[in-house]
Amino acid sequence: MQLLDITDHKLFCWRDTICEAITLGFHVDFLLNLVKDLARAVFGARAIHSMALSHGSDEIRVAANSLNIK
Repeated sequence: MQLLDITDHKLFCWRDTICEAITLGFHVDFLLNLVKDLARAVFGARAIHSMALSHGSDEIRVAANSLNIK
């Protein structure tokens, strides 16, 4: 799975599941931080992808490719 394959719905489901586990007394706070970091990465990848598509500049494509996280 790549960053652009992760939907908002998946992020919200993961977040809700982790919050419910925390409410039930499981010590999984660290997972909430991981999901927040993942969300930032997803939104950043979407922004880069969108800029590359809208501008079509070779310079932007090079920067986007260099930042591509796999």
